[in-house]
Amino acid sequence: MANRIEIDPSKIPCPDFAGNTYTIVRNALVSDANMPDITTDALAAQKLHEQWQAENTALQAQYQAQIQADQALAEQQAQEEEVARRAVMVEREQREAEVAKETEKKRTPLYSFHRGTGITSMPLHIHPHAQR
Repeated sequence: MANRIEIDPSKIPCPDFAGNTYTIVRNALVSDANMPDITTDALAAQKLHEQWQAENTALQAQYQAQIQADQALAEQQAQEEEVARRAVMVEREQREAEVAKETEKKRTPLYSFHRGTGITSMPLHIHPHAQR
C-alpha cells in the first residue's frame, strides 16, 4: 500500500502560482517553444493552476475509492466476526446441552412419587447419598 493517500486531497489548498515562488516555472513555460499558447505570466499561472486542479481531482477520486474500499473491508470483517461469534455461541450451547444430557443420565432417581397416593413399599435400593 505504498500508494495510499493519508490526507484528504480536497482539504489541500491550491498554491499561489502567480506568486514569487513559481516565477522560475512560469518563465520556463513562457519561454518553452513546445507551448506556443503560453505567452504571458498570467497564462503560465493559469496553466499551472489547471494542471494542479486536474491532479488534485484525480487524487480526490483515488482517495474516495480508497475510503470506499476501507469501508467495504471493515464491513466484511464485521460480518466475519459476527459469523465467528455466532459459531462460538452455537458450539457453546451444544456443549452445554451435551453436558446437561450427561448429567441427566448420571442422576440416580429417588423413587417415582405420585401425588395423592401413599407409599405402599420402600425402594429396594438406597439412594447413593443415603448410603454415604
